[in-house]
Amino acid sequence: MEKIINLFLNGKTGNIGNLYIFKNAIKYIRVDSYNLKINHDYVLVYRTKNGNIFANSSSLTGEKSFRARNHVNDFENHQRFFCEKFSAIPFNVFKELNKNINDLIVLDQGSQENHVFNKIREVWRDNKSIKEKYKENFHFVGHTLIFDGEKTHLIDLDRIEIKNQIVNIFMATLNGKIESVDKFYNGLKPEIVKDYELKNNYKCLRQGEWFFVPCNENNVIDNFPIDNRDNWWRGFSFNVGDSTPNIASNGIILNDKIFVSGKIKHKNNEHKELILPKGIFQAIPNSSKSNLKLTGMVD
Repeated sequence: MEKIINLFLNGKTGNIGNLYIFKNAIKYIRVDSYNLKINHDYVLVYRTKNGNIFANSSSLTGEKSFRARNHVNDFENHQRFFCEKFSAIPFNVFKELNKNINDLIVLDQGSQENHVFNKIREVWRDNKSIKEKYKENFHFVGHTLIFDGEKTHLIDLDRIEIKNQIVNIFMATLNGKIESVDKFYNGLKPEIVKDYELKNNYKCLRQGEWFFVPCNENNVIDNFPIDNRDNWWRGFSFNVGDSTPNIASNGIILNDKIFVSGKIKHKNNEHKELILPKGIFQAIPNSSKSNLKLTGMVD
């Protein structure tokens, strides 16, 4: 594999097995042995016009058969190797955003991470089904902060959920050029959340892209046309744009503001259930211009 990289960096072309080296790309090409037609042609590494080199972290999908599964494993082993060597970004996401990869600049690349999760599975042993503990390894190539000439994008793990042994890789976007990850995360937090935290020496709870700011319950009821909590919707669903909704035990929309209480769940269980303290909370989305869950990441 190192030989492939050396050839590519030195401007050589050729192939080793299914890996084909071109002037500005390394591709994984699979030819059907029966009809000699190209079945798969994927860009794994790309060198931009300004000399930046990116590895493609978008996953291979749609492979069902056992034979194809072996092909997928081979592909992913190669892909993971390149993602550990170069800045890894999901090519498919930027294509959907109509962004030219040649215009992308990496502002910061995080270190690789290894996480070990404690899992439980059911196995059949001694003619009966039993629950067995096992460990599952997860490798992440590290956060990537990217500038496209107009906006800055952060690809990272949800740092709350990884502690809950839930892998949630996302991409958030802010206007302008933001040079550091810390500044980016600060920019994701809305001013109303920052102001509350500063004035009350309190860290607001978060689930995914939502922050929950405590409210004075009497003030909420006095200032909005509700007689009592019986008017609240139970199993209240709320979301940003087309994202998968969060569901609160109780909630209501008043003057375009979202108020919730009780437990906060995520419809697809991408986040651990959040139990809010007693009282009413205003649900406020982060400041990202788009929030994408990256299901197509290699890791």
